[in-house]
Amino acid sequence: MKKVLIIYDTQFGNTRKLALEIVKGIQENENITCKVENGDGIETEDLSKYDAVIFGGPTRAFRATRGAMDAIKRAGQIGLDGKVVTTFGTYMMGKQSRGVKGMDKKLSKSAPGAIQIRPGFSAKVDSVRGPISEEEIPRAHEFGRKLSQEILQHTSPTVEVPSA
Repeated sequence: MKKVLIIYDTQFGNTRKLALEIVKGIQENENITCKVENGDGIETEDLSKYDAVIFGGPTRAFRATRGAMDAIKRAGQIGLDGKVVTTFGTYMMGKQSRGVKGMDKKLSKSAPGAIQIRPGFSAKVDSVRGPISEEEIPRAHEFGRKLSQEILQHTSPTVEVPSA
């Protein structure tokens, strides 16, 4: 059984809602379980028991929130080598979240030994407080479903075939 930790920062609940929808997509695969945590819990989390760690946060003032960026930094210090990692977040203006781009960059720097799936997932919100645009919910679910395939592909043990 593969284990995934989703760490998020949220201000109005939209990023948490997005995290839970991504989890639904991931857990369509019965070989994967997920735990969802607010970023504050990363201080004491034992990351060694997870095969993948996903980071999420909203975009504020055209960048990821400090909480999201701090969670990535702390996780990198704890250890993400060999784990599948990626990001997700919300944005209001433009075509994609600048916050997700910033988190992707921070993740590359903080966890160079991780297997990073890029780009992360961006979901549009209708206003500063949300809600998430309705068309984004099925996209988040699909992102989770595809991510489960990536997790299994990159964390499955290599099977050696004996030579004849």
